[in-house]
Amino acid sequence: MGLATDIMKHFGPASPNAGTALSTFMESHAQWNNATDVQLAINRLVLETYLLFTAFTWDMAPLNRCYQTLMYDSLDVDYGTYDFIVYGFVSVYERFRESVLQLEYEGSTGSLQSGTAFIAKHADKLIVVTAAHCVENAKSIRMLSSNHSLSVPVSVYLPKASNHSDGFSSSTDQLDIAVIEYSASDLEGYDPFRLAIPKVLDDVLVMGYPPASLVTSRTSGEIVLLAERSSVSAIPNSGLRGQVTGGGHGFLTGQNYIVVSARVKGGNSGGPVINKRGEVIGLISNFPTSGSSTSSLELDPNGFGLAVPGQDISEFLRMCFSGESADETFFNRHTPVRVDGSLCKWKI
Repeated sequence: MGLATDIMKHFGPASPNAGTALSTFMESHAQWNNATDVQLAINRLVLETYLLFTAFTWDMAPLNRCYQTLMYDSLDVDYGTYDFIVYGFVSVYERFRESVLQLEYEGSTGSLQSGTAFIAKHADKLIVVTAAHCVENAKSIRMLSSNHSLSVPVSVYLPKASNHSDGFSSSTDQLDIAVIEYSASDLEGYDPFRLAIPKVLDDVLVMGYPPASLVTSRTSGEIVLLAERSSVSAIPNSGLRGQVTGGGHGFLTGQNYIVVSARVKGGNSGGPVINKRGEVIGLISNFPTSGSSTSSLELDPNGFGLAVPGQDISEFLRMCFSGESADETFFNRHTPVRVDGSLCKWKI
């Protein structure tokens, strides 16, 4: 647990120290003996309106300033949110870098391609989430974590494509999400992301495994985890379903999406879009951006990231594991289909 979390707990609403001077924190937390570090963390929490300066005890010295929390959530304490707020995306990256996985798959042409997946938590279950187009119709699939492969999953959930006889072929009007369920022991020890709803102008961090010509070699499998800071440029639907016309066909038919200004490439597909609270607010996806065929999928040619929003990921997870949805239209359109993991072409 970090400094910012300890500060919030110390001045929290259930604490007898709420409204007391900073000196009480320093006296009871000997491990944080650098007054400058403590004051910087205090200032950041006040700036972000998580902490409120209330009064002085004796004089205007920093240690005599009194504080109490404004926004306090025990779930945020457990998740480490307050430390992410104070120390920024560096701390988010360090905390979750092992929870962003490389997905290596062989495409229909036989070429080896890279995608990204991440570990999330739904209820009390840890699961892996990626883009459906990275796993459906692949000739072989391998999930890499810390230089080793995960075992064969228990189940894979994909949105059913109603206009294809096999039920699993890609379709641009289907949600580009795949949920991969492993045994509990396979994911033990990982820090799972939690999901949240995106907001316009959120600062975000995009993590993934794109092909980077200067530092990677796709043929040798030396693909590194890259991260880029950016912001959410727009949520064109603002939570509503809509279309942007392009190429003479319906664009993003029936889907919500967000746009981020991070420069993403193909290997980012399936990767997380993370806000400053360390929450996944989107999943990088392929959407139709050009051409006359709705089957033509590619990333935005200008490098902007298009992502499935966090609320749709949460809703799909709920449908996978409870069979329920708060949105009947969403449920009917994106009904998940379970595939036994042993039937998929996984390599370990």
